[in-house]
Amino acid sequence: MFAKLLDSEYSLEKLRHHLQSMTYFNLKEAFTHMDYNLDGFLCKNDFRQFLQSNGVFNPTVIDIDGLFAKFDQQNSGMVSLSAFYEELSCKLPEGRE
Repeated sequence: MFAKLLDSEYSLEKLRHHLQSMTYFNLKEAFTHMDYNLDGFLCKNDFRQFLQSNGVFNPTVIDIDGLFAKFDQQNSGMVSLSAFYEELSCKLPEGRE
């Protein structure tokens, strides 16, 4: 279990670095694009719709619950722009992930 968690954190950190290296990628625009009901917050349905409509994959309830829990650290059922930034911001310097 612990090894699987470390693998997932390592993969997520690599994704964070990849996203930050993309000159055309903007976290605020990504958040706004995912905010389907335009309320300034992301909910589980926003995550599900985004993943499905962009052909990423067809997530199960378990997939969405796990992904959403990474972003919803307050367990409020909503992800703010600042929480979105926090989760997608690099945690380690490049090369140390």
